[in-house]
Amino acid sequence: MAVDLSAVQAARQEAHTTVLGLERDLDKQRLALNRLLGLPAQTQVTLREGHLPSALNVPAAADLQKGLEDRRLDLLALRRGYDSQEAAVRAAVLSRFPKTSVGTSRARDTGGVYTFGYDVSVDLPLFDRNQGAIASEKATRRKLFDEFVNRVFEARSDLATSVSDVRSLGRQIAFAQSAAPVLERLVADYEKAVDAGSADVLSYYSARNDLNKKKMEILKLKQDLIDAWISLENASGLCLTRPEPSTVPASQPASQGVLP
Repeated sequence: MAVDLSAVQAARQEAHTTVLGLERDLDKQRLALNRLLGLPAQTQVTLREGHLPSALNVPAAADLQKGLEDRRLDLLALRRGYDSQEAAVRAAVLSRFPKTSVGTSRARDTGGVYTFGYDVSVDLPLFDRNQGAIASEKATRRKLFDEFVNRVFEARSDLATSVSDVRSLGRQIAFAQSAAPVLERLVADYEKAVDAGSADVLSYYSARNDLNKKKMEILKLKQDLIDAWISLENASGLCLTRPEPSTVPASQPASQGVLP
């Protein structure tokens, strides 16, 4: 009886420790949400009840990459910067020849003598053809072009990574969920064995703790799945329509969705 009591107390302490950790994480997330919404820290935001999906159907990475440069705001800003620099290069080329102006002059002295003449003005320097300014503008244009190409490559790589993460998490969740019933049957068998006196209570609580850990693992994977979906939307520059939650077997790939 003393062993059974000790086992129960140990299981209770472990469960209480887990609950305290979850409460701390929940409070941190609540404060972070209030900060993002611009609300006071003590505000209690009521969230809509729902359940976390086990898998999400993802469009093909090739479909998401189409028109990526026209959707991502950072890529659009770099493109507009490049266009502006292109105009600056053209302006520098047009100013390679010095400005020349021709005019006439007329004067009269005290003796009543009139003089007429012509004047020509040319901006200096005369022979450098603005090569320094042109080279500087071209170098800036090249830098912007290289930065744009590099950012496009990174954006496509991030997009492919996000698609892979969503599909991989779906398979992990499916595998974890398939293992949970096995642990549940094990706990039930241990419970019957303990009642019959053919098993010790320590093994029973050990199996129950394993089952609880597996359930927590599934919940964490589902949370990671939602985070990966948000990362996919950020990487693609699209507000994707999330399909209804579905369960995808670990041996089958997720089917391709449809872009909104």
